[in-house]
Amino acid sequence: MSPTISAVVQWIDPAVGGRHSPAFEGYRLTIRWQRHLKEFLAGAFGVQIVHLCVPTDGRPGGITFRYLVGTDPNPEWTMAGELFELLEGDRVVGVGMVVAVAAE
Repeated sequence: MSPTISAVVQWIDPAVGGRHSPAFEGYRLTIRWQRHLKEFLAGAFGVQIVHLCVPTDGRPGGITFRYLVGTDPNPEWTMAGELFELLEGDRVVGVGMVVAVAAE
């Protein structure tokens, strides 16, 4: 099974291209690691949110996610402090930073 990754995420405001409805547990999207664009262009990585906390005041929230089956990237990419973007299609809907990784 894929490791569980905990992160802090700032969801993009709908007025500037973010989601019009809140993210939810079970939500599947694409992740793009900011330091690994070349690898992203060779093949996208799908993730699924397993837990989230979305503050109602626009502050960053916490999420826990896993890679979808067969898409685990290089483990170095998921180290604490790594930055990423969450996408729906080609639209960035959130940006985040890894806080911790728990092997399953």
